[in-house]
Amino acid sequence: MKYENIFRHRGESYDLAMKKYPNARDLEFKQLFYKTPLKENEIILDIPALGGYLKKYCLKSNEVIFLDFSKSINGIDVVSPYEKWQIQPVDRIVCLAAVHHIENLDLFLNNMKNHLKKGGFIHLADVSNSSNLSKFLDEFVGSHTSTGEHNGKYYDWEKVNFPKELNVVEIQTRSCPWFFDSEQNMVDYCRLLFDLRNITDNEILIALKEYVGFEEDKDKVKLNWNLTYTDLCL
Repeated sequence: MKYENIFRHRGESYDLAMKKYPNARDLEFKQLFYKTPLKENEIILDIPALGGYLKKYCLKSNEVIFLDFSKSINGIDVVSPYEKWQIQPVDRIVCLAAVHHIENLDLFLNNMKNHLKKGGFIHLADVSNSSNLSKFLDEFVGSHTSTGEHNGKYYDWEKVNFPKELNVVEIQTRSCPWFFDSEQNMVDYCRLLFDLRNITDNEILIALKEYVGFEEDKDKVKLNWNLTYTDLCL
């Protein structure tokens, strides 16, 4: 199912999860710029942005432009992944945890390249094709989400044919666990984020333990998430 169709149905539930637990995925966002730290006054495009969550992880002097492919949340403009966006070239483009919903990666990468300044960076981060997380999303989430399926396109990023103008800076799978105050909060977050229906909290907890893994970490519960971070430069 296309990104725009998925989040037309469950975008509000996803946004509620992000607002109710705003710091759960801090490490996931912060690691976007691990290899190439942000600089003052850079212009950043976050696409798809949904609720505009990237801003708090950027410098105060950074201008962040938010675009999405689906139902507008917080006034964010809706565009196509493959057509020209009405923006000036930017210093960085971020696509976090959404590429597996993009039907044509080649067209999307070319479109991002065409909106990037010379010397600018593209930051992609997504579930790897070799990760148990892909099974969690497609098998478990896909069986219980409100949209009725989750058939992601997951990649071995080392084998992707990027546009020839883009140079690979780094491809690295990094641990970026999600943190919660309790197991109940973790379950509540995942129920909202993935819009899980007709399933008990205990069933969600069992699936998280089986597919993802979680543990106590001081006074927090740590859900063992990880993503492959791909940095490209024009």
